[in-house]
Amino acid sequence: FNIAWVAYAFSILWALPSVLEDAGQIGGKLLFALTQGVAMAAMAGSRFYWEKEQTKPTHAGRPVDRQLGVIVGAPVEGPSTVELQVQVKDLQQQVRDLIRLQALQANAVGGKAAAM
Repeated sequence: FNIAWVAYAFSILWALPSVLEDAGQIGGKLLFALTQGVAMAAMAGSRFYWEKEQTKPTHAGRPVDRQLGVIVGAPVEGPSTVELQVQVKDLQQQVRDLIRLQALQANAVGGKAAAM
C-alpha cells in the first residue's frame, strides 16, 4: 500500500517535466509512465489481497461481510438496540423513583417543621 502511494507521488513529481520537455525527448514521459504503472499495479495488488482476505471464512465457517467504505471508528461490538432500550426504561424508572422519594422526604421535613 505504501509503495503504491510513494510511486504515485513520484509520478506526480514527473508530470510537469514530462509535459514541458520536447516531443523527441521521452525520458520524463517514460519515468512518468513507469511510476504510474508501478503505482497502479501496487494499488491493484493491495486491493486484490484485501478482497481475498475478506472472503476467508470466519471461525463459524461463514464468510466475513465487510465493506471497504466503512466509517472509521464505527462500533464493532456492543449492546443491541433492544438492550439499550431496556436500559433506558430502567433508568427512567429509577429517575421516577428518586423523584417520588425526594417528594416524600420534602413532605416529611415540611410536616416536622410545621409540627414544631
